[in-house]
Amino acid sequence: MPVKSHSQDPLLQYKGKQRGTEWQIRPQNQGKWARVAVSAKIHQRPSPQRPAKVPPQDHYTDLLSSKFAAVKSEGIIGAVHQRTFLEQAQYLQEILLEWCAFLLPSTVGYGIKTQPICQAAYDNDFNQIQLLLEEDSNYLNIQDSFGGDTPLICACRQGHNRIVSFLLKWNADVNIRNKKDRTCLHYAVRKRFSFLDYLLIIILMPVLLIGYLIMVSKTKQNENLIKMLLQAGTDVNATDYSGNTALHYACEMKNQSVVPLLLEAHADTSIKNKNGESPLDIARRLKFTNIECVLKKAS
Repeated sequence: MPVKSHSQDPLLQYKGKQRGTEWQIRPQNQGKWARVAVSAKIHQRPSPQRPAKVPPQDHYTDLLSSKFAAVKSEGIIGAVHQRTFLEQAQYLQEILLEWCAFLLPSTVGYGIKTQPICQAAYDNDFNQIQLLLEEDSNYLNIQDSFGGDTPLICACRQGHNRIVSFLLKWNADVNIRNKKDRTCLHYAVRKRFSFLDYLLIIILMPVLLIGYLIMVSKTKQNENLIKMLLQAGTDVNATDYSGNTALHYACEMKNQSVVPLLLEAHADTSIKNKNGESPLDIARRLKFTNIECVLKKAS
């Protein structure tokens, strides 16, 4: 399919696909193209016959959150040119919004970080983090301009335990909040199995229970991550923008192995979120009877 330009803008081109749209951005003064792959469908485009209708929030298409797949060639991804690329990505977002491609603005840029050390933590690039911290220790708690994530929060989002352990040894601040008022503990508790994890578990489950062992291993890794953060002094009762604590999220996700860890660290079972729900209320609403019993004993 030939590439079409939008508004005759030489910096932005797109080509449609059956199951999504692929956008390409060329940073200014650069000859190579960076690619932004969008795997989700645009919810709706307006037309004179069919005016735009804003869908409910849960139907929004988060086109740019973790869908960035930048070509890692010299002159595009690097400390020098990364900001230029991000500026063009923001421009792309504006164009998509004009086309009524509904986005969740709070999560745009989730997979691309403005600070090199945050990107390295997100990508599990241990050597790059070492080099950056040896160059300047002030990078340790620097916050990304998109979401306010620190390197520690980025590593916790992805479950990169080795990097978390390394950053904690450098005394990274475990209580810094991002723009959603979340700390690293919120993301550690909210960590789910990735699609690849589930795929491996399903494929290998019949083979000597290897799938089960993978599941146990991943669960154990997440528990160890949470233990590291609690031992480092993270505020177990910190609330995010919706009033949820780590215990709220553990109950919501039916994380029976994490709830006791949080309770041992003196998590408050009586804190209510902005919906007026305590962790016990959530467990009761979702009919997680085992967690409900544990919380009742603790309170």
